[in-house]
Amino acid sequence: MNKQIKSVFFIFLTGIFIISLLSNCNRPDYSIIPKIRLVKFEKYFNVNSNSSRDSIVFILNFKDGDGDLGLDPSDAPTVDSRIILDFNGNKIFYNPSDNQKFNCKEWDKNEFYKIESNTNYNNLFIEIDKKINGQFVKLDNSCFPINAYRFQRLAPPNYTGPLDVNFNYVIKLDFDIESDDLASQVLVLNPSDIIRFRIRITDRKLHTSNEVVTSEVRVR
Repeated sequence: MNKQIKSVFFIFLTGIFIISLLSNCNRPDYSIIPKIRLVKFEKYFNVNSNSSRDSIVFILNFKDGDGDLGLDPSDAPTVDSRIILDFNGNKIFYNPSDNQKFNCKEWDKNEFYKIESNTNYNNLFIEIDKKINGQFVKLDNSCFPINAYRFQRLAPPNYTGPLDVNFNYVIKLDFDIESDDLASQVLVLNPSDIIRFRIRITDRKLHTSNEVVTSEVRVR
């Protein structure tokens, strides 16, 4: 496989949550279906000429009526995927000659054996659209760490009231990385590409929030 120059995304959660747990006498009537709002979306350029890493900063506001946002390590499902075996109990490995499109929801991105993803393992989902000929087209970012994230419980144990949370995170952008790795070939972006992000969350009862869409941003 030919090497390609690409943009690789890394996500770093800042671990900053501003949480409002409202008293019984002044509780708003939030829906039990979570609602999210984009508070801030900014691109920061790295002025260090020796580094190609820039940052994209998101701040999202979450509102939920019964406080069931976030998953602890012990919350099911506790693994993000299971291995699929053949009739003889052996792993099934990806074969490029079968003309199947490689997708990290179906194949392990490190050892390339077949898996079945647990779609409910994560609770924050990010998709990337790329502008092509003036129209945004959804990209396959299944092999990259920003496609989904499992954030921790946001309320104290046994709390079942309304929740109002500001959730901060940062995406780092790395450029000019060459790789023969199959998984790294799935999403290839050039510095001149225009992209945007679409974000949604789910709660522990698997209610899905609205989706927020960022403004467009040039990769580099």
